[in-house]
Amino acid sequence: MTERLVKILVLTAVVWTVGCSVPPSQTALWQQVRDLQAAKNHLENKVERLEEENRQLLEQCGMLSSLNPDLRLSALDRLMQIRLAKGTALTDENRDGKIETLRVHLEPIDQAGDVVKAPGQVHVSLWHLDVSAGEHLLGLWTVGAEELKTKWGRSLMGAYYRLTWDVEAILPEKACELTVKVEFTDYLTGKVLRTQKPLRLR
Repeated sequence: MTERLVKILVLTAVVWTVGCSVPPSQTALWQQVRDLQAAKNHLENKVERLEEENRQLLEQCGMLSSLNPDLRLSALDRLMQIRLAKGTALTDENRDGKIETLRVHLEPIDQAGDVVKAPGQVHVSLWHLDVSAGEHLLGLWTVGAEELKTKWGRSLMGAYYRLTWDVEAILPEKACELTVKVEFTDYLTGKVLRTQKPLRLR
């Protein structure tokens, strides 16, 4: 009786094992089905986001098309001038007793008289004012719009673009009068604004 019971149990276990086992090919197919389902869900979510972005863009286009173009332009914050702030100077940044740095603090000014972070390109030049030979160029630098937007800063004195260059190699050896000239091209209107400031090299 016991031997017969053991045989029945063994036979049942074998049948159950065979019935429940899944061939490797079927396992791979089920994994592919799960991967495809995950990809489908991802694409559906992406389509929903794109549809929402498209809806918002259509709303913005509809709103802009309903506004008078001249009124839109007149409402923009336009630049009227640029100004070199007090921090613009030839300085000894590393405190070794030698002037080696040209520091320019540039303030774009709008029609309301406020300093604004305007997008644009900057050309800076340093000139030597020699009475006998007239003025001559010591150095010229350009800061593009992408770099310029990283140079915006604030201090207790206000907000401005803070630009610096190492000029030790091009400075005259004797004390003299220099001038820094700045040209700012406003990327919003295409207007070119200019200013300059005398600097004393001691």
